[in-house]
Amino acid sequence: MTPIAFVGAGKMATAMIEGWLKNGSGDPRSLIVCSRQGKSAEALADRLGVSKVSDAATAVRMSAAVVLACKPQQIAELAASLRPVLHGQPVLSILAGTRLARLRTLLPEAGPIIRSMPNRPGQIGQGVTPYAPESTLPPEVLAWVEGVLSPLGAHFSIEERHLDAVTGISGSGPAYVFEFIAALRDGGIAEGLDSATSLRLALQTVSGAAALLEMSGDAPEIQRDAVVSPNGTTAAALARLTEGGFRPLVEDAVRAATRRSRELSSD
Repeated sequence: MTPIAFVGAGKMATAMIEGWLKNGSGDPRSLIVCSRQGKSAEALADRLGVSKVSDAATAVRMSAAVVLACKPQQIAELAASLRPVLHGQPVLSILAGTRLARLRTLLPEAGPIIRSMPNRPGQIGQGVTPYAPESTLPPEVLAWVEGVLSPLGAHFSIEERHLDAVTGISGSGPAYVFEFIAALRDGGIAEGLDSATSLRLALQTVSGAAALLEMSGDAPEIQRDAVVSPNGTTAAALARLTEGGFRPLVEDAVRAATRRSRELSSD
């Protein structure tokens, strides 16, 4: 389904474009890119050979499908220029906190609208991107959505009402993991390791544990218990985490992010 207009040329749009081209999905000139200041779109055009245009209306006018990848606060202003040039093209939005109903109000001339929630690891193809369509998608539109999202990593359909919780887990979640890795690093440093060694141990421990859990198919608790020996080092550490309220604290963090996502979506 080309040409595709990318309204915005930030990191997620770049990851989509690079993955789409890497998969041999078509001619780079069939991707039409624009950005507010023009610099990021120009850089993509120079590096990847995609088509750059000066404004969003021109990009959408030339397109068979649209990816909204601008900043969420820009969409209201952009919509006025997009409405006259939309003629039923499907629109995939990666705008945080922008609900389907609002997008439909702003862009009534669009075809099927799909809202998605990528996360930061999508920049290296290791993300997860749940997406919510307005209604059941025609097969050709579904194939297009999955083809555009696949370079970011895993993706699956979900009801829009769950996207705030998705934000609390996978959208904001990489920051929790980075903070945990930093805490592991700092613990090692406190016990005499140099910073580089401690960070290397923390990184490989987290990535290896995640890979093992995914490969095993077990519940996390099963793999956790496999590490614990009675009265051993891991038991001592887990007792301290329990005493500090580690698990309820992480649950509360997810719920706080979810609540904030709902607040932002209702603004």
